[in-house]
Amino acid sequence: MSDQKTYNVWLVTDGKPGHQNQSEGLVQALSSRISVDVKRLPVLPFWKTLTGKLFHKNFVLKLFPAPDLVVGTGHRTHNTLLLLSWLFGAKSIVLMKPGLPRFLFDLCLIPEHDGVPASPGVIVTRGVLNRIIPAEKKNINHGLILIGGPSKHYDWDTSKVLKQIESVVSEMRHIRWMICDSRRTPDETSAALKALAFENATYVSVDDVDGAWLPEKLGEASYAWVTEDSVSMVYEALTSGAVVGLLEVPEIIESRVSRGVKNLLQEGKVAGFSQWSSTHKLPGGHDRFDEAGRCAQEVISRCQLDD
Repeated sequence: MSDQKTYNVWLVTDGKPGHQNQSEGLVQALSSRISVDVKRLPVLPFWKTLTGKLFHKNFVLKLFPAPDLVVGTGHRTHNTLLLLSWLFGAKSIVLMKPGLPRFLFDLCLIPEHDGVPASPGVIVTRGVLNRIIPAEKKNINHGLILIGGPSKHYDWDTSKVLKQIESVVSEMRHIRWMICDSRRTPDETSAALKALAFENATYVSVDDVDGAWLPEKLGEASYAWVTEDSVSMVYEALTSGAVVGLLEVPEIIESRVSRGVKNLLQEGKVAGFSQWSSTHKLPGGHDRFDEAGRCAQEVISRCQLDD
């Protein structure tokens, strides 16, 4: 509509792809509901930001309108978010449990595994937000196998992971699988994946694709198997609308992250490999998992951005 108000959103980035993916997911969902104009700017050292913005605020406003919202993910974005919010009177939105007191921000979007209750200033999310958009028509013969790596919550066993992949690919032979590793995948595991010989599976190295590859392929896929350490990819797969299975890796210690994964298993939104190997059945589908959209609607309501 020609009279629709456009809201100015400044997205503060710390250079970490995972953090930017969360912020972009929210902004993308906002843009599908209201008219937004997005400016992206990097984090600057606090005192440089303070002095620079104080002296050049009027100059900045000659270049483009003041922000209505400032959005960021990651501890390094906190000072910049708060400063821009103060200087320009914008609403500040942080996508994480902040290291600074929560009351300093207008809204905090915090994953439920962090144990912070919902409140007027807190939106509790299932997992972290992402920018996955399901394709209008899924490819029923298309599947992804997404491989993570060791973390502070999970150990790693290359042999066990390979055996599970071989079982899935052999049993679900009607599916054309793409097996993709990640930055955390050990070199030994990547080499073993590359050496796999299946007519219905292709190995794709993370080094050979760009940031748009996974969102596009997940959007099209009907099936996704993800190593359970890769929590972000688990939620991306759910958001894509794919039927999701979890490849098991050794758990170091029960944590808030692993408890979140176990909740998904208990709710039947995903199936673990052990469960699948005895029944050869995956979840029969689930209600659309669109946390970015739900949170965007909450932001619109709480920040009074309705047109």
